[in-house]
Amino acid sequence: MLKKKYNCLFFIDIVPNHTSFDSAWLLECPDAAYNTRNTPSLTCQYLFDEAIQQLSLKIAKGECRDFPEPYIKTESDVSKIMHILTSKMIPERRIPEYFLFNIGKVMEELRKYLRKSAPDVKIPDQSIDYDEDGSNLTADEAITMIFPLLEKYQKNLGASLYGTTLEFKPICDYMIKHAPKISYEAVQIALKRLNTKNEEMARGYINEGLAAVRGCLLHERVYTGNHKITESSPMLAPYFNVLKDGTICANNGWLYVHDISEDFTACNHFHYLRRHICIWSDIIRLRYGNSKADCPTLWRRFKKHVQLMADVFDGFRIDNSHSTPVHFFEYIIRKARKVNPSLYVFAEFFSESIETDSHYQKRIGFNALIREVMRVNSFLAFEIY
Repeated sequence: MLKKKYNCLFFIDIVPNHTSFDSAWLLECPDAAYNTRNTPSLTCQYLFDEAIQQLSLKIAKGECRDFPEPYIKTESDVSKIMHILTSKMIPERRIPEYFLFNIGKVMEELRKYLRKSAPDVKIPDQSIDYDEDGSNLTADEAITMIFPLLEKYQKNLGASLYGTTLEFKPICDYMIKHAPKISYEAVQIALKRLNTKNEEMARGYINEGLAAVRGCLLHERVYTGNHKITESSPMLAPYFNVLKDGTICANNGWLYVHDISEDFTACNHFHYLRRHICIWSDIIRLRYGNSKADCPTLWRRFKKHVQLMADVFDGFRIDNSHSTPVHFFEYIIRKARKVNPSLYVFAEFFSESIETDSHYQKRIGFNALIREVMRVNSFLAFEIY
């Protein structure tokens, strides 16, 4: 009646990049979320958050001997909590060791790969200095040459204790090309140096995370007057949720300054460990991958959803567009406009430049953008598209 009599237009909110933590369909489609199985680097990041949540639960239940009352009222209270975390809870989880190589195991796998891929190439066990010939590498130069390659092709950072490993093919190709100048000894020494660098990086991330925890406790508990810690109101919002089947899933959120083309959950910047994210503790971040093949069930589910909505409504307001992969966005808008070619799309879209706005608008086909006033810092207050 409203459409026919008053020519009203109807819009609906479309939310492509997260779902409620208790969505039953997540159990039927485990790869729809970022979890510690399909994104192993989240493992160490979950351990950091789990330590915080476990301490919070103990305080709420009155089971923490070093912090018997469930209230955070003063900066001194925050300091006590930080001491418990830094002296016991965090060290017990051995997070830096999740960034390290088991050097003996990696070297054994490297030798095996080389023997199989290039049985006729002889890689020396030890490096030899050729001082009489300037065209040859010294042992230290060989280590310096191989180090950045090992760093570039390391993988599984943060996934398991001493579980960091290598993509062997590019490294072996390099060693074969430069044989016999690059030795197994040079690789082993470079791995030791990389372990030292990775451990320092991990400890830096942990320190960033702890600084963020302290700041949040002061802001959210001490300064706001919301002092009491309960089981339903933990001292900090969790970065992860555990589904009924035990799957550990990353929650969604947003970053203040962020390259929107980067997948902040799957990237190697460890934002969940460093506590960079303004987290939404009751919603799970959805994982679309690089293509439909990465999670076909989720792509099909959302395609059906947008086509049903496009058949009923005149337009979409897209929530949190800047955190949704552009290739998936193209797909769902294209499918929705097959049902309703006149579908009007306006998107909540926060980027750092007009050039980025233009790129997304052209690829996806936005009709308009939504800004929050607090985000209009480098643009004109009103923009016309």
